[in-house]
Amino acid sequence: MNIPDGTTHVWTPAVDKSRVHYFIRLPFFKKTWDGWCVYSDISGWRYSANSLEWFAEEKRNGYFVTITKFNSPGFVAKKEVM
Repeated sequence: MNIPDGTTHVWTPAVDKSRVHYFIRLPFFKKTWDGWCVYSDISGWRYSANSLEWFAEEKRNGYFVTITKFNSPGFVAKKEVM
């Protein structure tokens, strides 16, 4: 897996399952001074359309983690409940 330069956070459900039906799920995010960006192989970094509430909820649920935590030895992603 190639983690793009600048990544500060990872949405872990998209690491193992990058597609659900027709939807592409993007795992790599970065926090900037004015919001959140998401990375796509097609467009590179762009502003995320996800709301601040989405980020807060995904953090609370354990799906959205810092890149430091994601890269730490022994990190195990929480299984996604669909």
